[in-house]
Amino acid sequence: MAEPGQSFYKFKGAPSGNVPFPQNANMTAAELLTFLPNHLTSADVVFRFASNHGTYKPMVAILDAHRTIATRNLQNLADYCQRNARRAMREFGHKDWTLHKHLTQCAEVLQHWDPADLRVEATRTRFQINGEGNNVAEVPFVDLAEGVKKLPQGDDALDLTRIVQYCLQHPGEQWMYPTDYAELLQTVGSAQQVTAENLDGAIFDRWKDVITTYAQHRSENLEPPEQPTEQAEMQSTVASNKRARQESPETTGSSSTTEARTPERRQSTRQSMRSRKALESVEGYSTDDSQDSDEQSQNKRRRIDHGDDLPARQGDDVPANPAGTAAPEQAPQSFAGIPGLLRWMKPPTTTGPVSVPALYQAYEQERTQDYDNDDSDNYQPWAPYAFPGGPRLQVPFRQLHLVQTEHLTSADLSGWAENLRWAKEQFLTFGETGWTECPEHMDLITQIRISQAWASGELRVSIEDDMAVEIQEGESMTAMMNESQASMQYREPVVGRDNGMGNMRDEYGNPMGPMR
Repeated sequence: MAEPGQSFYKFKGAPSGNVPFPQNANMTAAELLTFLPNHLTSADVVFRFASNHGTYKPMVAILDAHRTIATRNLQNLADYCQRNARRAMREFGHKDWTLHKHLTQCAEVLQHWDPADLRVEATRTRFQINGEGNNVAEVPFVDLAEGVKKLPQGDDALDLTRIVQYCLQHPGEQWMYPTDYAELLQTVGSAQQVTAENLDGAIFDRWKDVITTYAQHRSENLEPPEQPTEQAEMQSTVASNKRARQESPETTGSSSTTEARTPERRQSTRQSMRSRKALESVEGYSTDDSQDSDEQSQNKRRRIDHGDDLPARQGDDVPANPAGTAAPEQAPQSFAGIPGLLRWMKPPTTTGPVSVPALYQAYEQERTQDYDNDDSDNYQPWAPYAFPGGPRLQVPFRQLHLVQTEHLTSADLSGWAENLRWAKEQFLTFGETGWTECPEHMDLITQIRISQAWASGELRVSIEDDMAVEIQEGESMTAMMNESQASMQYREPVVGRDNGMGNMRDEYGNPMGPMR
């Protein structure tokens, strides 16, 4: 396993853990992990989290939700946080410290602990505690957003989030952290009142059961995208035939086991387990803080860490290649023939993760005028139509799974809207985050949707409605034509009735009759 500071370094772009904290500032646990994750090397930060019942599981979930992580193997990230926390506390003098033992080892100090205190002016960096590393006096405020893919929302956010968002929206202004914190706070308004929902305990409690992005396409608890009944039956038939071929004597031990397989939903004996156990087994990292010794941590890494994707476990009926690893063009021909079936598609490499400061700067210069307001849901570059026309045509390009598709209306069936919905399905189903709005990706997604006959739920409903209207109009037209034809048909006269003019059928209606 790579050492910290090399390729294992997870928080690329985040400020150094030795940047000091500002005076008279309150920061939530979510803000610290989002904007200042390298400060997990500070014993004061670790002590605060541990004293407020923080565990590695919600910490990893918060980091994964708000930052672009360098690895999809969250066991590495959990180990990284655990290793930094132990080292910080043991260097501070708490020998044999573990998170699980914290409340017992520090019981005497915790008698005077205030869990409602979110002030950070007394929080020291690692350099301030023991002289480790290089002291960094200040950094540009906008640098706090480097590597951030989502700002804290709701009760997870306090003043620091508002300040960072202001700096992103005003890239021409030069502000330094922590030097200009007080002045900036006055610029964005006075300090927010801390509520019970802002406290560390409440935040950790909210995030402890959140399924991370890596697990969203692996968890048995998540249902696959809804499919038409006929299509689902076809898929089930193909899967059954496939299993029958694999279990037959002719295929046992043959090279068929090495064939690339389409990502399928996992069938496991763990399917009935509750969310916590399913999360741990599917996600690929342990969250049991009681197993916190160095030896146990090493054992966990040897057992679980086999690369960026979770390996198959004994007893699991999983594809030979884990979900999201088989190339789309290698899918079995039987699956390729099913129209509309969502399949994992690997995007071609174009640009790396978007630079959030650069995106906000472009947004200030190019944004759609309709979004020039104070609405927090719209006043940011992640709305679908924040830029004129929808997709951007030049860097920086947004990752499509981060664009807020909830702002799309059901009536929006444009190619841009359908591409966004397709990319969102790729993310929610397979965890794919590589698709962007660059023109190359836009054209390729459109081709994929057409070739696979894929349509969003909104488009399918619209097509069904149009077909129903056409059928109804067709039935009405048929009825009208039948009535018209009926009225034009000759009606037989009443037998024996003489109107004084003779039998007109005999006189004129019979083509063989006499003409007088």
